[in-house]
Amino acid sequence: PKKEGELKRKEEELRLRSQPLDRMRIQLQSDVADLTKEREAFSRKVEEEKHKLRTESMSLQARVDYLERTEDSMRQLQRQIHERMRFLDSEEEDMANTAVRVKR
Repeated sequence: PKKEGELKRKEEELRLRSQPLDRMRIQLQSDVADLTKEREAFSRKVEEEKHKLRTESMSLQARVDYLERTEDSMRQLQRQIHERMRFLDSEEEDMANTAVRVKR
């Protein structure tokens, strides 16, 4: 009986000592689960942001390409205009020379 009482007392002590540890273990498991959910949500958000940025990047690159093509077209048009102006100046000069010769 004495040993039995002592054994029961020690079992009760162990049970009481293990309760805070059990609570801590349960809290840690809960914290790990919460952190895992948060990490997964964050990872999804990062992937969405990366996709959004890639899309924006492609759109901006397309716009840059368009502007470069437009700039090249404008340069070509400008060259053509200069060539036509030179041609017209030359024609005008020829006509003026012809007019001078006709007057003589």
